[in-house]
Amino acid sequence: MAGSRMRLIRDKFIYLYKNVYDVLDLVRFRIRYSLKKKEISIKPIWLFSERPIDARDNGVILFEYVRKNHPEIDAYYIISESVNDTIDYKRVKSIGNLIHYKTKEHKNIFMQANVLVCAHFRGNIEPWRERVMKFLYKGYYDKKFVFLQHGVIYNDLSHYIKKEVSNFDLFITGAEPEYEHLLETLGYSEKQIKYIGLARHDLLHDIKTKKQILVMPTWRRYIACDSINNRDKIFKKTTYFKYYQEFINSERLDKFLIDNDLELVFYLHAEMQKYLHNFSTGSKKIILADKSKYDVQNLLKESKVLITDYSSVMFDFAYMKKPIINYTFDRDDFYKHLKPGYFSVEKDGFGQVTKDLGGVLDELDKIVKNSFNLSEKYKNRVEKFFVLHDTNNRRRNVKEILKLNI
Repeated sequence: MAGSRMRLIRDKFIYLYKNVYDVLDLVRFRIRYSLKKKEISIKPIWLFSERPIDARDNGVILFEYVRKNHPEIDAYYIISESVNDTIDYKRVKSIGNLIHYKTKEHKNIFMQANVLVCAHFRGNIEPWRERVMKFLYKGYYDKKFVFLQHGVIYNDLSHYIKKEVSNFDLFITGAEPEYEHLLETLGYSEKQIKYIGLARHDLLHDIKTKKQILVMPTWRRYIACDSINNRDKIFKKTTYFKYYQEFINSERLDKFLIDNDLELVFYLHAEMQKYLHNFSTGSKKIILADKSKYDVQNLLKESKVLITDYSSVMFDFAYMKKPIINYTFDRDDFYKHLKPGYFSVEKDGFGQVTKDLGGVLDELDKIVKNSFNLSEKYKNRVEKFFVLHDTNNRRRNVKEILKLNI
């Protein structure tokens, strides 16, 4: 009890300190910025980002497209210098116009920016906290905020993304049922929320697979907490750990992989990567994938089968019309912390749903016998879900951003 109270006091102190620091830093920067001559570009300035440590999603893919095809726009990508040894950072560096997160350069270009283009919610592309800027920098809300998303939304996230909370100027959706549901429930107008496709889906055509199965479960909010003492010890007691540890140590799975000359990549969600070292396997056919060394987009394109639980990557995989297995052993726990939305993996999904390891392995056998082809039942569902299925999402994205009267 005493330990919990001390952690609570510590967390409140850190929260207060960060807010006070941002207040003082923003005030100081604005004074200095207003006193010196500002070299504002005659071109519109667009800032791109995902999370400050990432460049592997709609943000960087649209950024690269703009850099190559729209020289009339000054486009910059915000990423933390702390990840300079990752494939994400190197990717941005190769594209050019990389700016380090929360540096003086970031603050300066942020002041000049016309458009903020982000794959995540507000608070990831800004050099200061939104609640601080709300009171001290009114110009923040003059900038157009474009929400690219980082995956098709299918659970109820309205408390994060409804208009009265996030107030995005442009909200891009990736599927027709998603668009219809969000337009009806979030308070945005047809001018603000658009079904024009996710930028990263443009790269999911003409793919080449290899003999690889991808296991990619999503995160659990009630497990991913950073402030818990003995975090690893507690994690190892969770159903999540026990089921996946059993999975990657299954003798039947290992034999299946050997007999079919397949490799399996076990890739934890970004919020769960800190627990990766707790997992172990005796199989030489299984890779425990470190986020800094593997690109999600490439893993999705290369793999013949996806095994997931509730991760939105199932939509990317379905978009490519490849077989999916939903391993939903902890559904009741998962939906204690998240409200179901318009889409159910059981009723609307693109693959077999099972709650036990035997069911997963049985389904893998069927998929191999069917030469890794998606059944007609699931093909029809995919085609109804993704009405747009071409390589023009990025072009449509830019076209809509340009309509924001900047």
